Amino acid sequence: MRYLPFKHFVAGMAVFVAGCVGALAQTPSLSGIGRAPTPEELAVLDKGAGPSGKDLPPGKGTAKQGAGIYAIKCAMCHGQNGEGITGAPGSQTFFKAARLGGGNATPKWQSGPRDPNAPPEIISGSFYFAFPTTIWNAIAVYMPQFRAGSLTPDEVYSLTAYVLFKNNLIKEEDVMDRETLPKVRLPNRDAFVPNRIEDLQDWDKRGCRLPYGVCP
Repeated sequence: MRYLPFKHFVAGMAVFVAGCVGALAQTPSLSGIGRAPTPEELAVLDKGAGPSGKDLPPGKGTAKQGAGIYAIKCAMCHGQNGEGITGAPGSQTFFKAARLGGGNATPKWQSGPRDPNAPPEIISGSFYFAFPTTIWNAIAVYMPQFRAGSLTPDEVYSLTAYVLFKNNLIKEEDVMDRETLPKVRLPNRDAFVPNRIEDLQDWDKRGCRLPYGVCP
């Protein structure tokens, strides 16, 4: 079998690309499609806050207040007790809305053999995060599914408090606001390392880069 010389292949591809570019250049531009977002619509996406909480809005809420909001606006997907539901409304049947409560373990990059007599590990979605403001952000921007961004700051604080309470991280009466929320310590806080590309070569030189995890 004879193969096409590489230089001929390159030349052919150049001609093909040039033809595509020429065709695109002749395609009429589209207009009158879409519109600029309103300030209110942009504000929905501008609700994020960092770990310090300095960008959190005024407001407050407790887990007790959040329980009622959760039952109405969240339980249909995340379950009555935050256990998550497979085939949640509006999703594919194989999709399971995240478990929000009842966690008893944190994600591990590496773990040794488990005690066969130990209770099964249950990892709540909240235990994947390092800071509680990440939970606040997710609720404020993306929830509820069919009316994302429609919750008031008080509702978001209350729901965040409810999630933290369901994971035994705060008490039911604890008030969460822009001052108290950032002080809550999530179980997985210390499991994160800076993702710096310059560290990779150093790990290789030290011979301690692992398939899962990082150098000690």
